[in-house]
Amino acid sequence: MKDGLLTDISKLSGFASPQYFSRFFKNRIGMTAEEFRSRNGEMW
Repeated sequence: MKDGLLTDISKLSGFASPQYFSRFFKNRIGMTAEEFRSRNGEMW
């Protein structure tokens, strides 16, 4: 996943940092955002 896109998504979602968003996403969804994106197709 592009770093800029991850930063934008984390900010729009209200997270203080992209790193925290990444950890939260992986804990909740069970895979990284990059893995999710590759399995579910590119949405952005």
